[in-house]
Amino acid sequence: MPVATAAVVLRSVDAPPQLEEIELRDPGPGEVLVRIRAAGICGTDLSRVERGDPRMPMVLGHEGAGVVERVGAQVSSVSVGDQVVLNLAPLCGRCSYCRRGLPNLCTSTPRDGSLLTGPTPASSSGDPIAVMAGAGCFAEHVVVSAASVLVVPDALPPHVAAVIGCAVITGFGAVASSPEVRPGTRGAILGFGGVGASALQAARLQGADEVWAIDPSSERRRLAASFGATGVVHPDEAADPLSGRELEDGLDWVVVAAGQTSAVNLGLRLLAPRGVAVVIGGGHGPHDLDLGRVVEGERVLRGSSYGTLPPTEIVPRIVDSYLSGELALDRLVTERIPLSSIEYALTAARASAGLRVVLNP
Repeated sequence: MPVATAAVVLRSVDAPPQLEEIELRDPGPGEVLVRIRAAGICGTDLSRVERGDPRMPMVLGHEGAGVVERVGAQVSSVSVGDQVVLNLAPLCGRCSYCRRGLPNLCTSTPRDGSLLTGPTPASSSGDPIAVMAGAGCFAEHVVVSAASVLVVPDALPPHVAAVIGCAVITGFGAVASSPEVRPGTRGAILGFGGVGASALQAARLQGADEVWAIDPSSERRRLAASFGATGVVHPDEAADPLSGRELEDGLDWVVVAAGQTSAVNLGLRLLAPRGVAVVIGGGHGPHDLDLGRVVEGERVLRGSSYGTLPPTEIVPRIVDSYLSGELALDRLVTERIPLSSIEYALTAARASAGLRVVLNP
């Protein structure tokens, strides 16, 4: 039986997204119906609002968590009542990347606002509505592929489960998959939002000697210090010397969690020869990279998409580290706002004063 539910729909770049009542079809084979309990606002969501999307109308949101209410046929991985995190890299099982255990690079992931298992589940007055990233979780309910959810313990608070689904996987995974971040090394996180805060905590867990945080926001620099950054600095003051201290041969690694080319070039300037820059914030438009800096010092510029490691591997590690007290994920959520106040929530997220704004349907 179809479900009527409230959802945030973006219909035009010239108008803000609105909370509407939409209809979700029954979960088909390999699909589940999830009642969303929390959904984080990511920079990707803000980009869709500001730049639009050719697939509009679209239900926004991709970072979320909730409880399974129905399962379709041929679903054995989850059960009704399970708490789940939305997984943005479901394993298709068909493409060469998924067969090699790299679902974040899957070539079968739909790009048209539908699901891995079938057409978009959302509609309004009979007209289909695309869902963002196979999720569309700025809503009270979603229908998603069963491969797009991962079961997590009930002990995990919903707001923490939600941010694990994108911010934490992306930042934590980028560091956890980088052997360069190890004891005896010095590095920096460029861009200290929810992703950057997750990367900093992962670097600390991996034993890095120094982890600097670089961000233009004074509030975010203050938060970075409270998360244990070795030092904090404005990007305009971050080139040699770093915060008044000579860099000698430079840093061993940097993680670029800001979506600007200038941040990537700053990271390259801070690196020692053969240092590694891991880029997890892409940005838009032309990119005028300082390739001379890469070549002359044999520096490495590497991308990391959705944490690089398979979500089925990295999420249990993150959950265990949180439950044991090693990761302060509650502190990533600096504001929780009702779904009905979506306009205010988007404004709060744009302000970049805190780390992550979470919606509560």
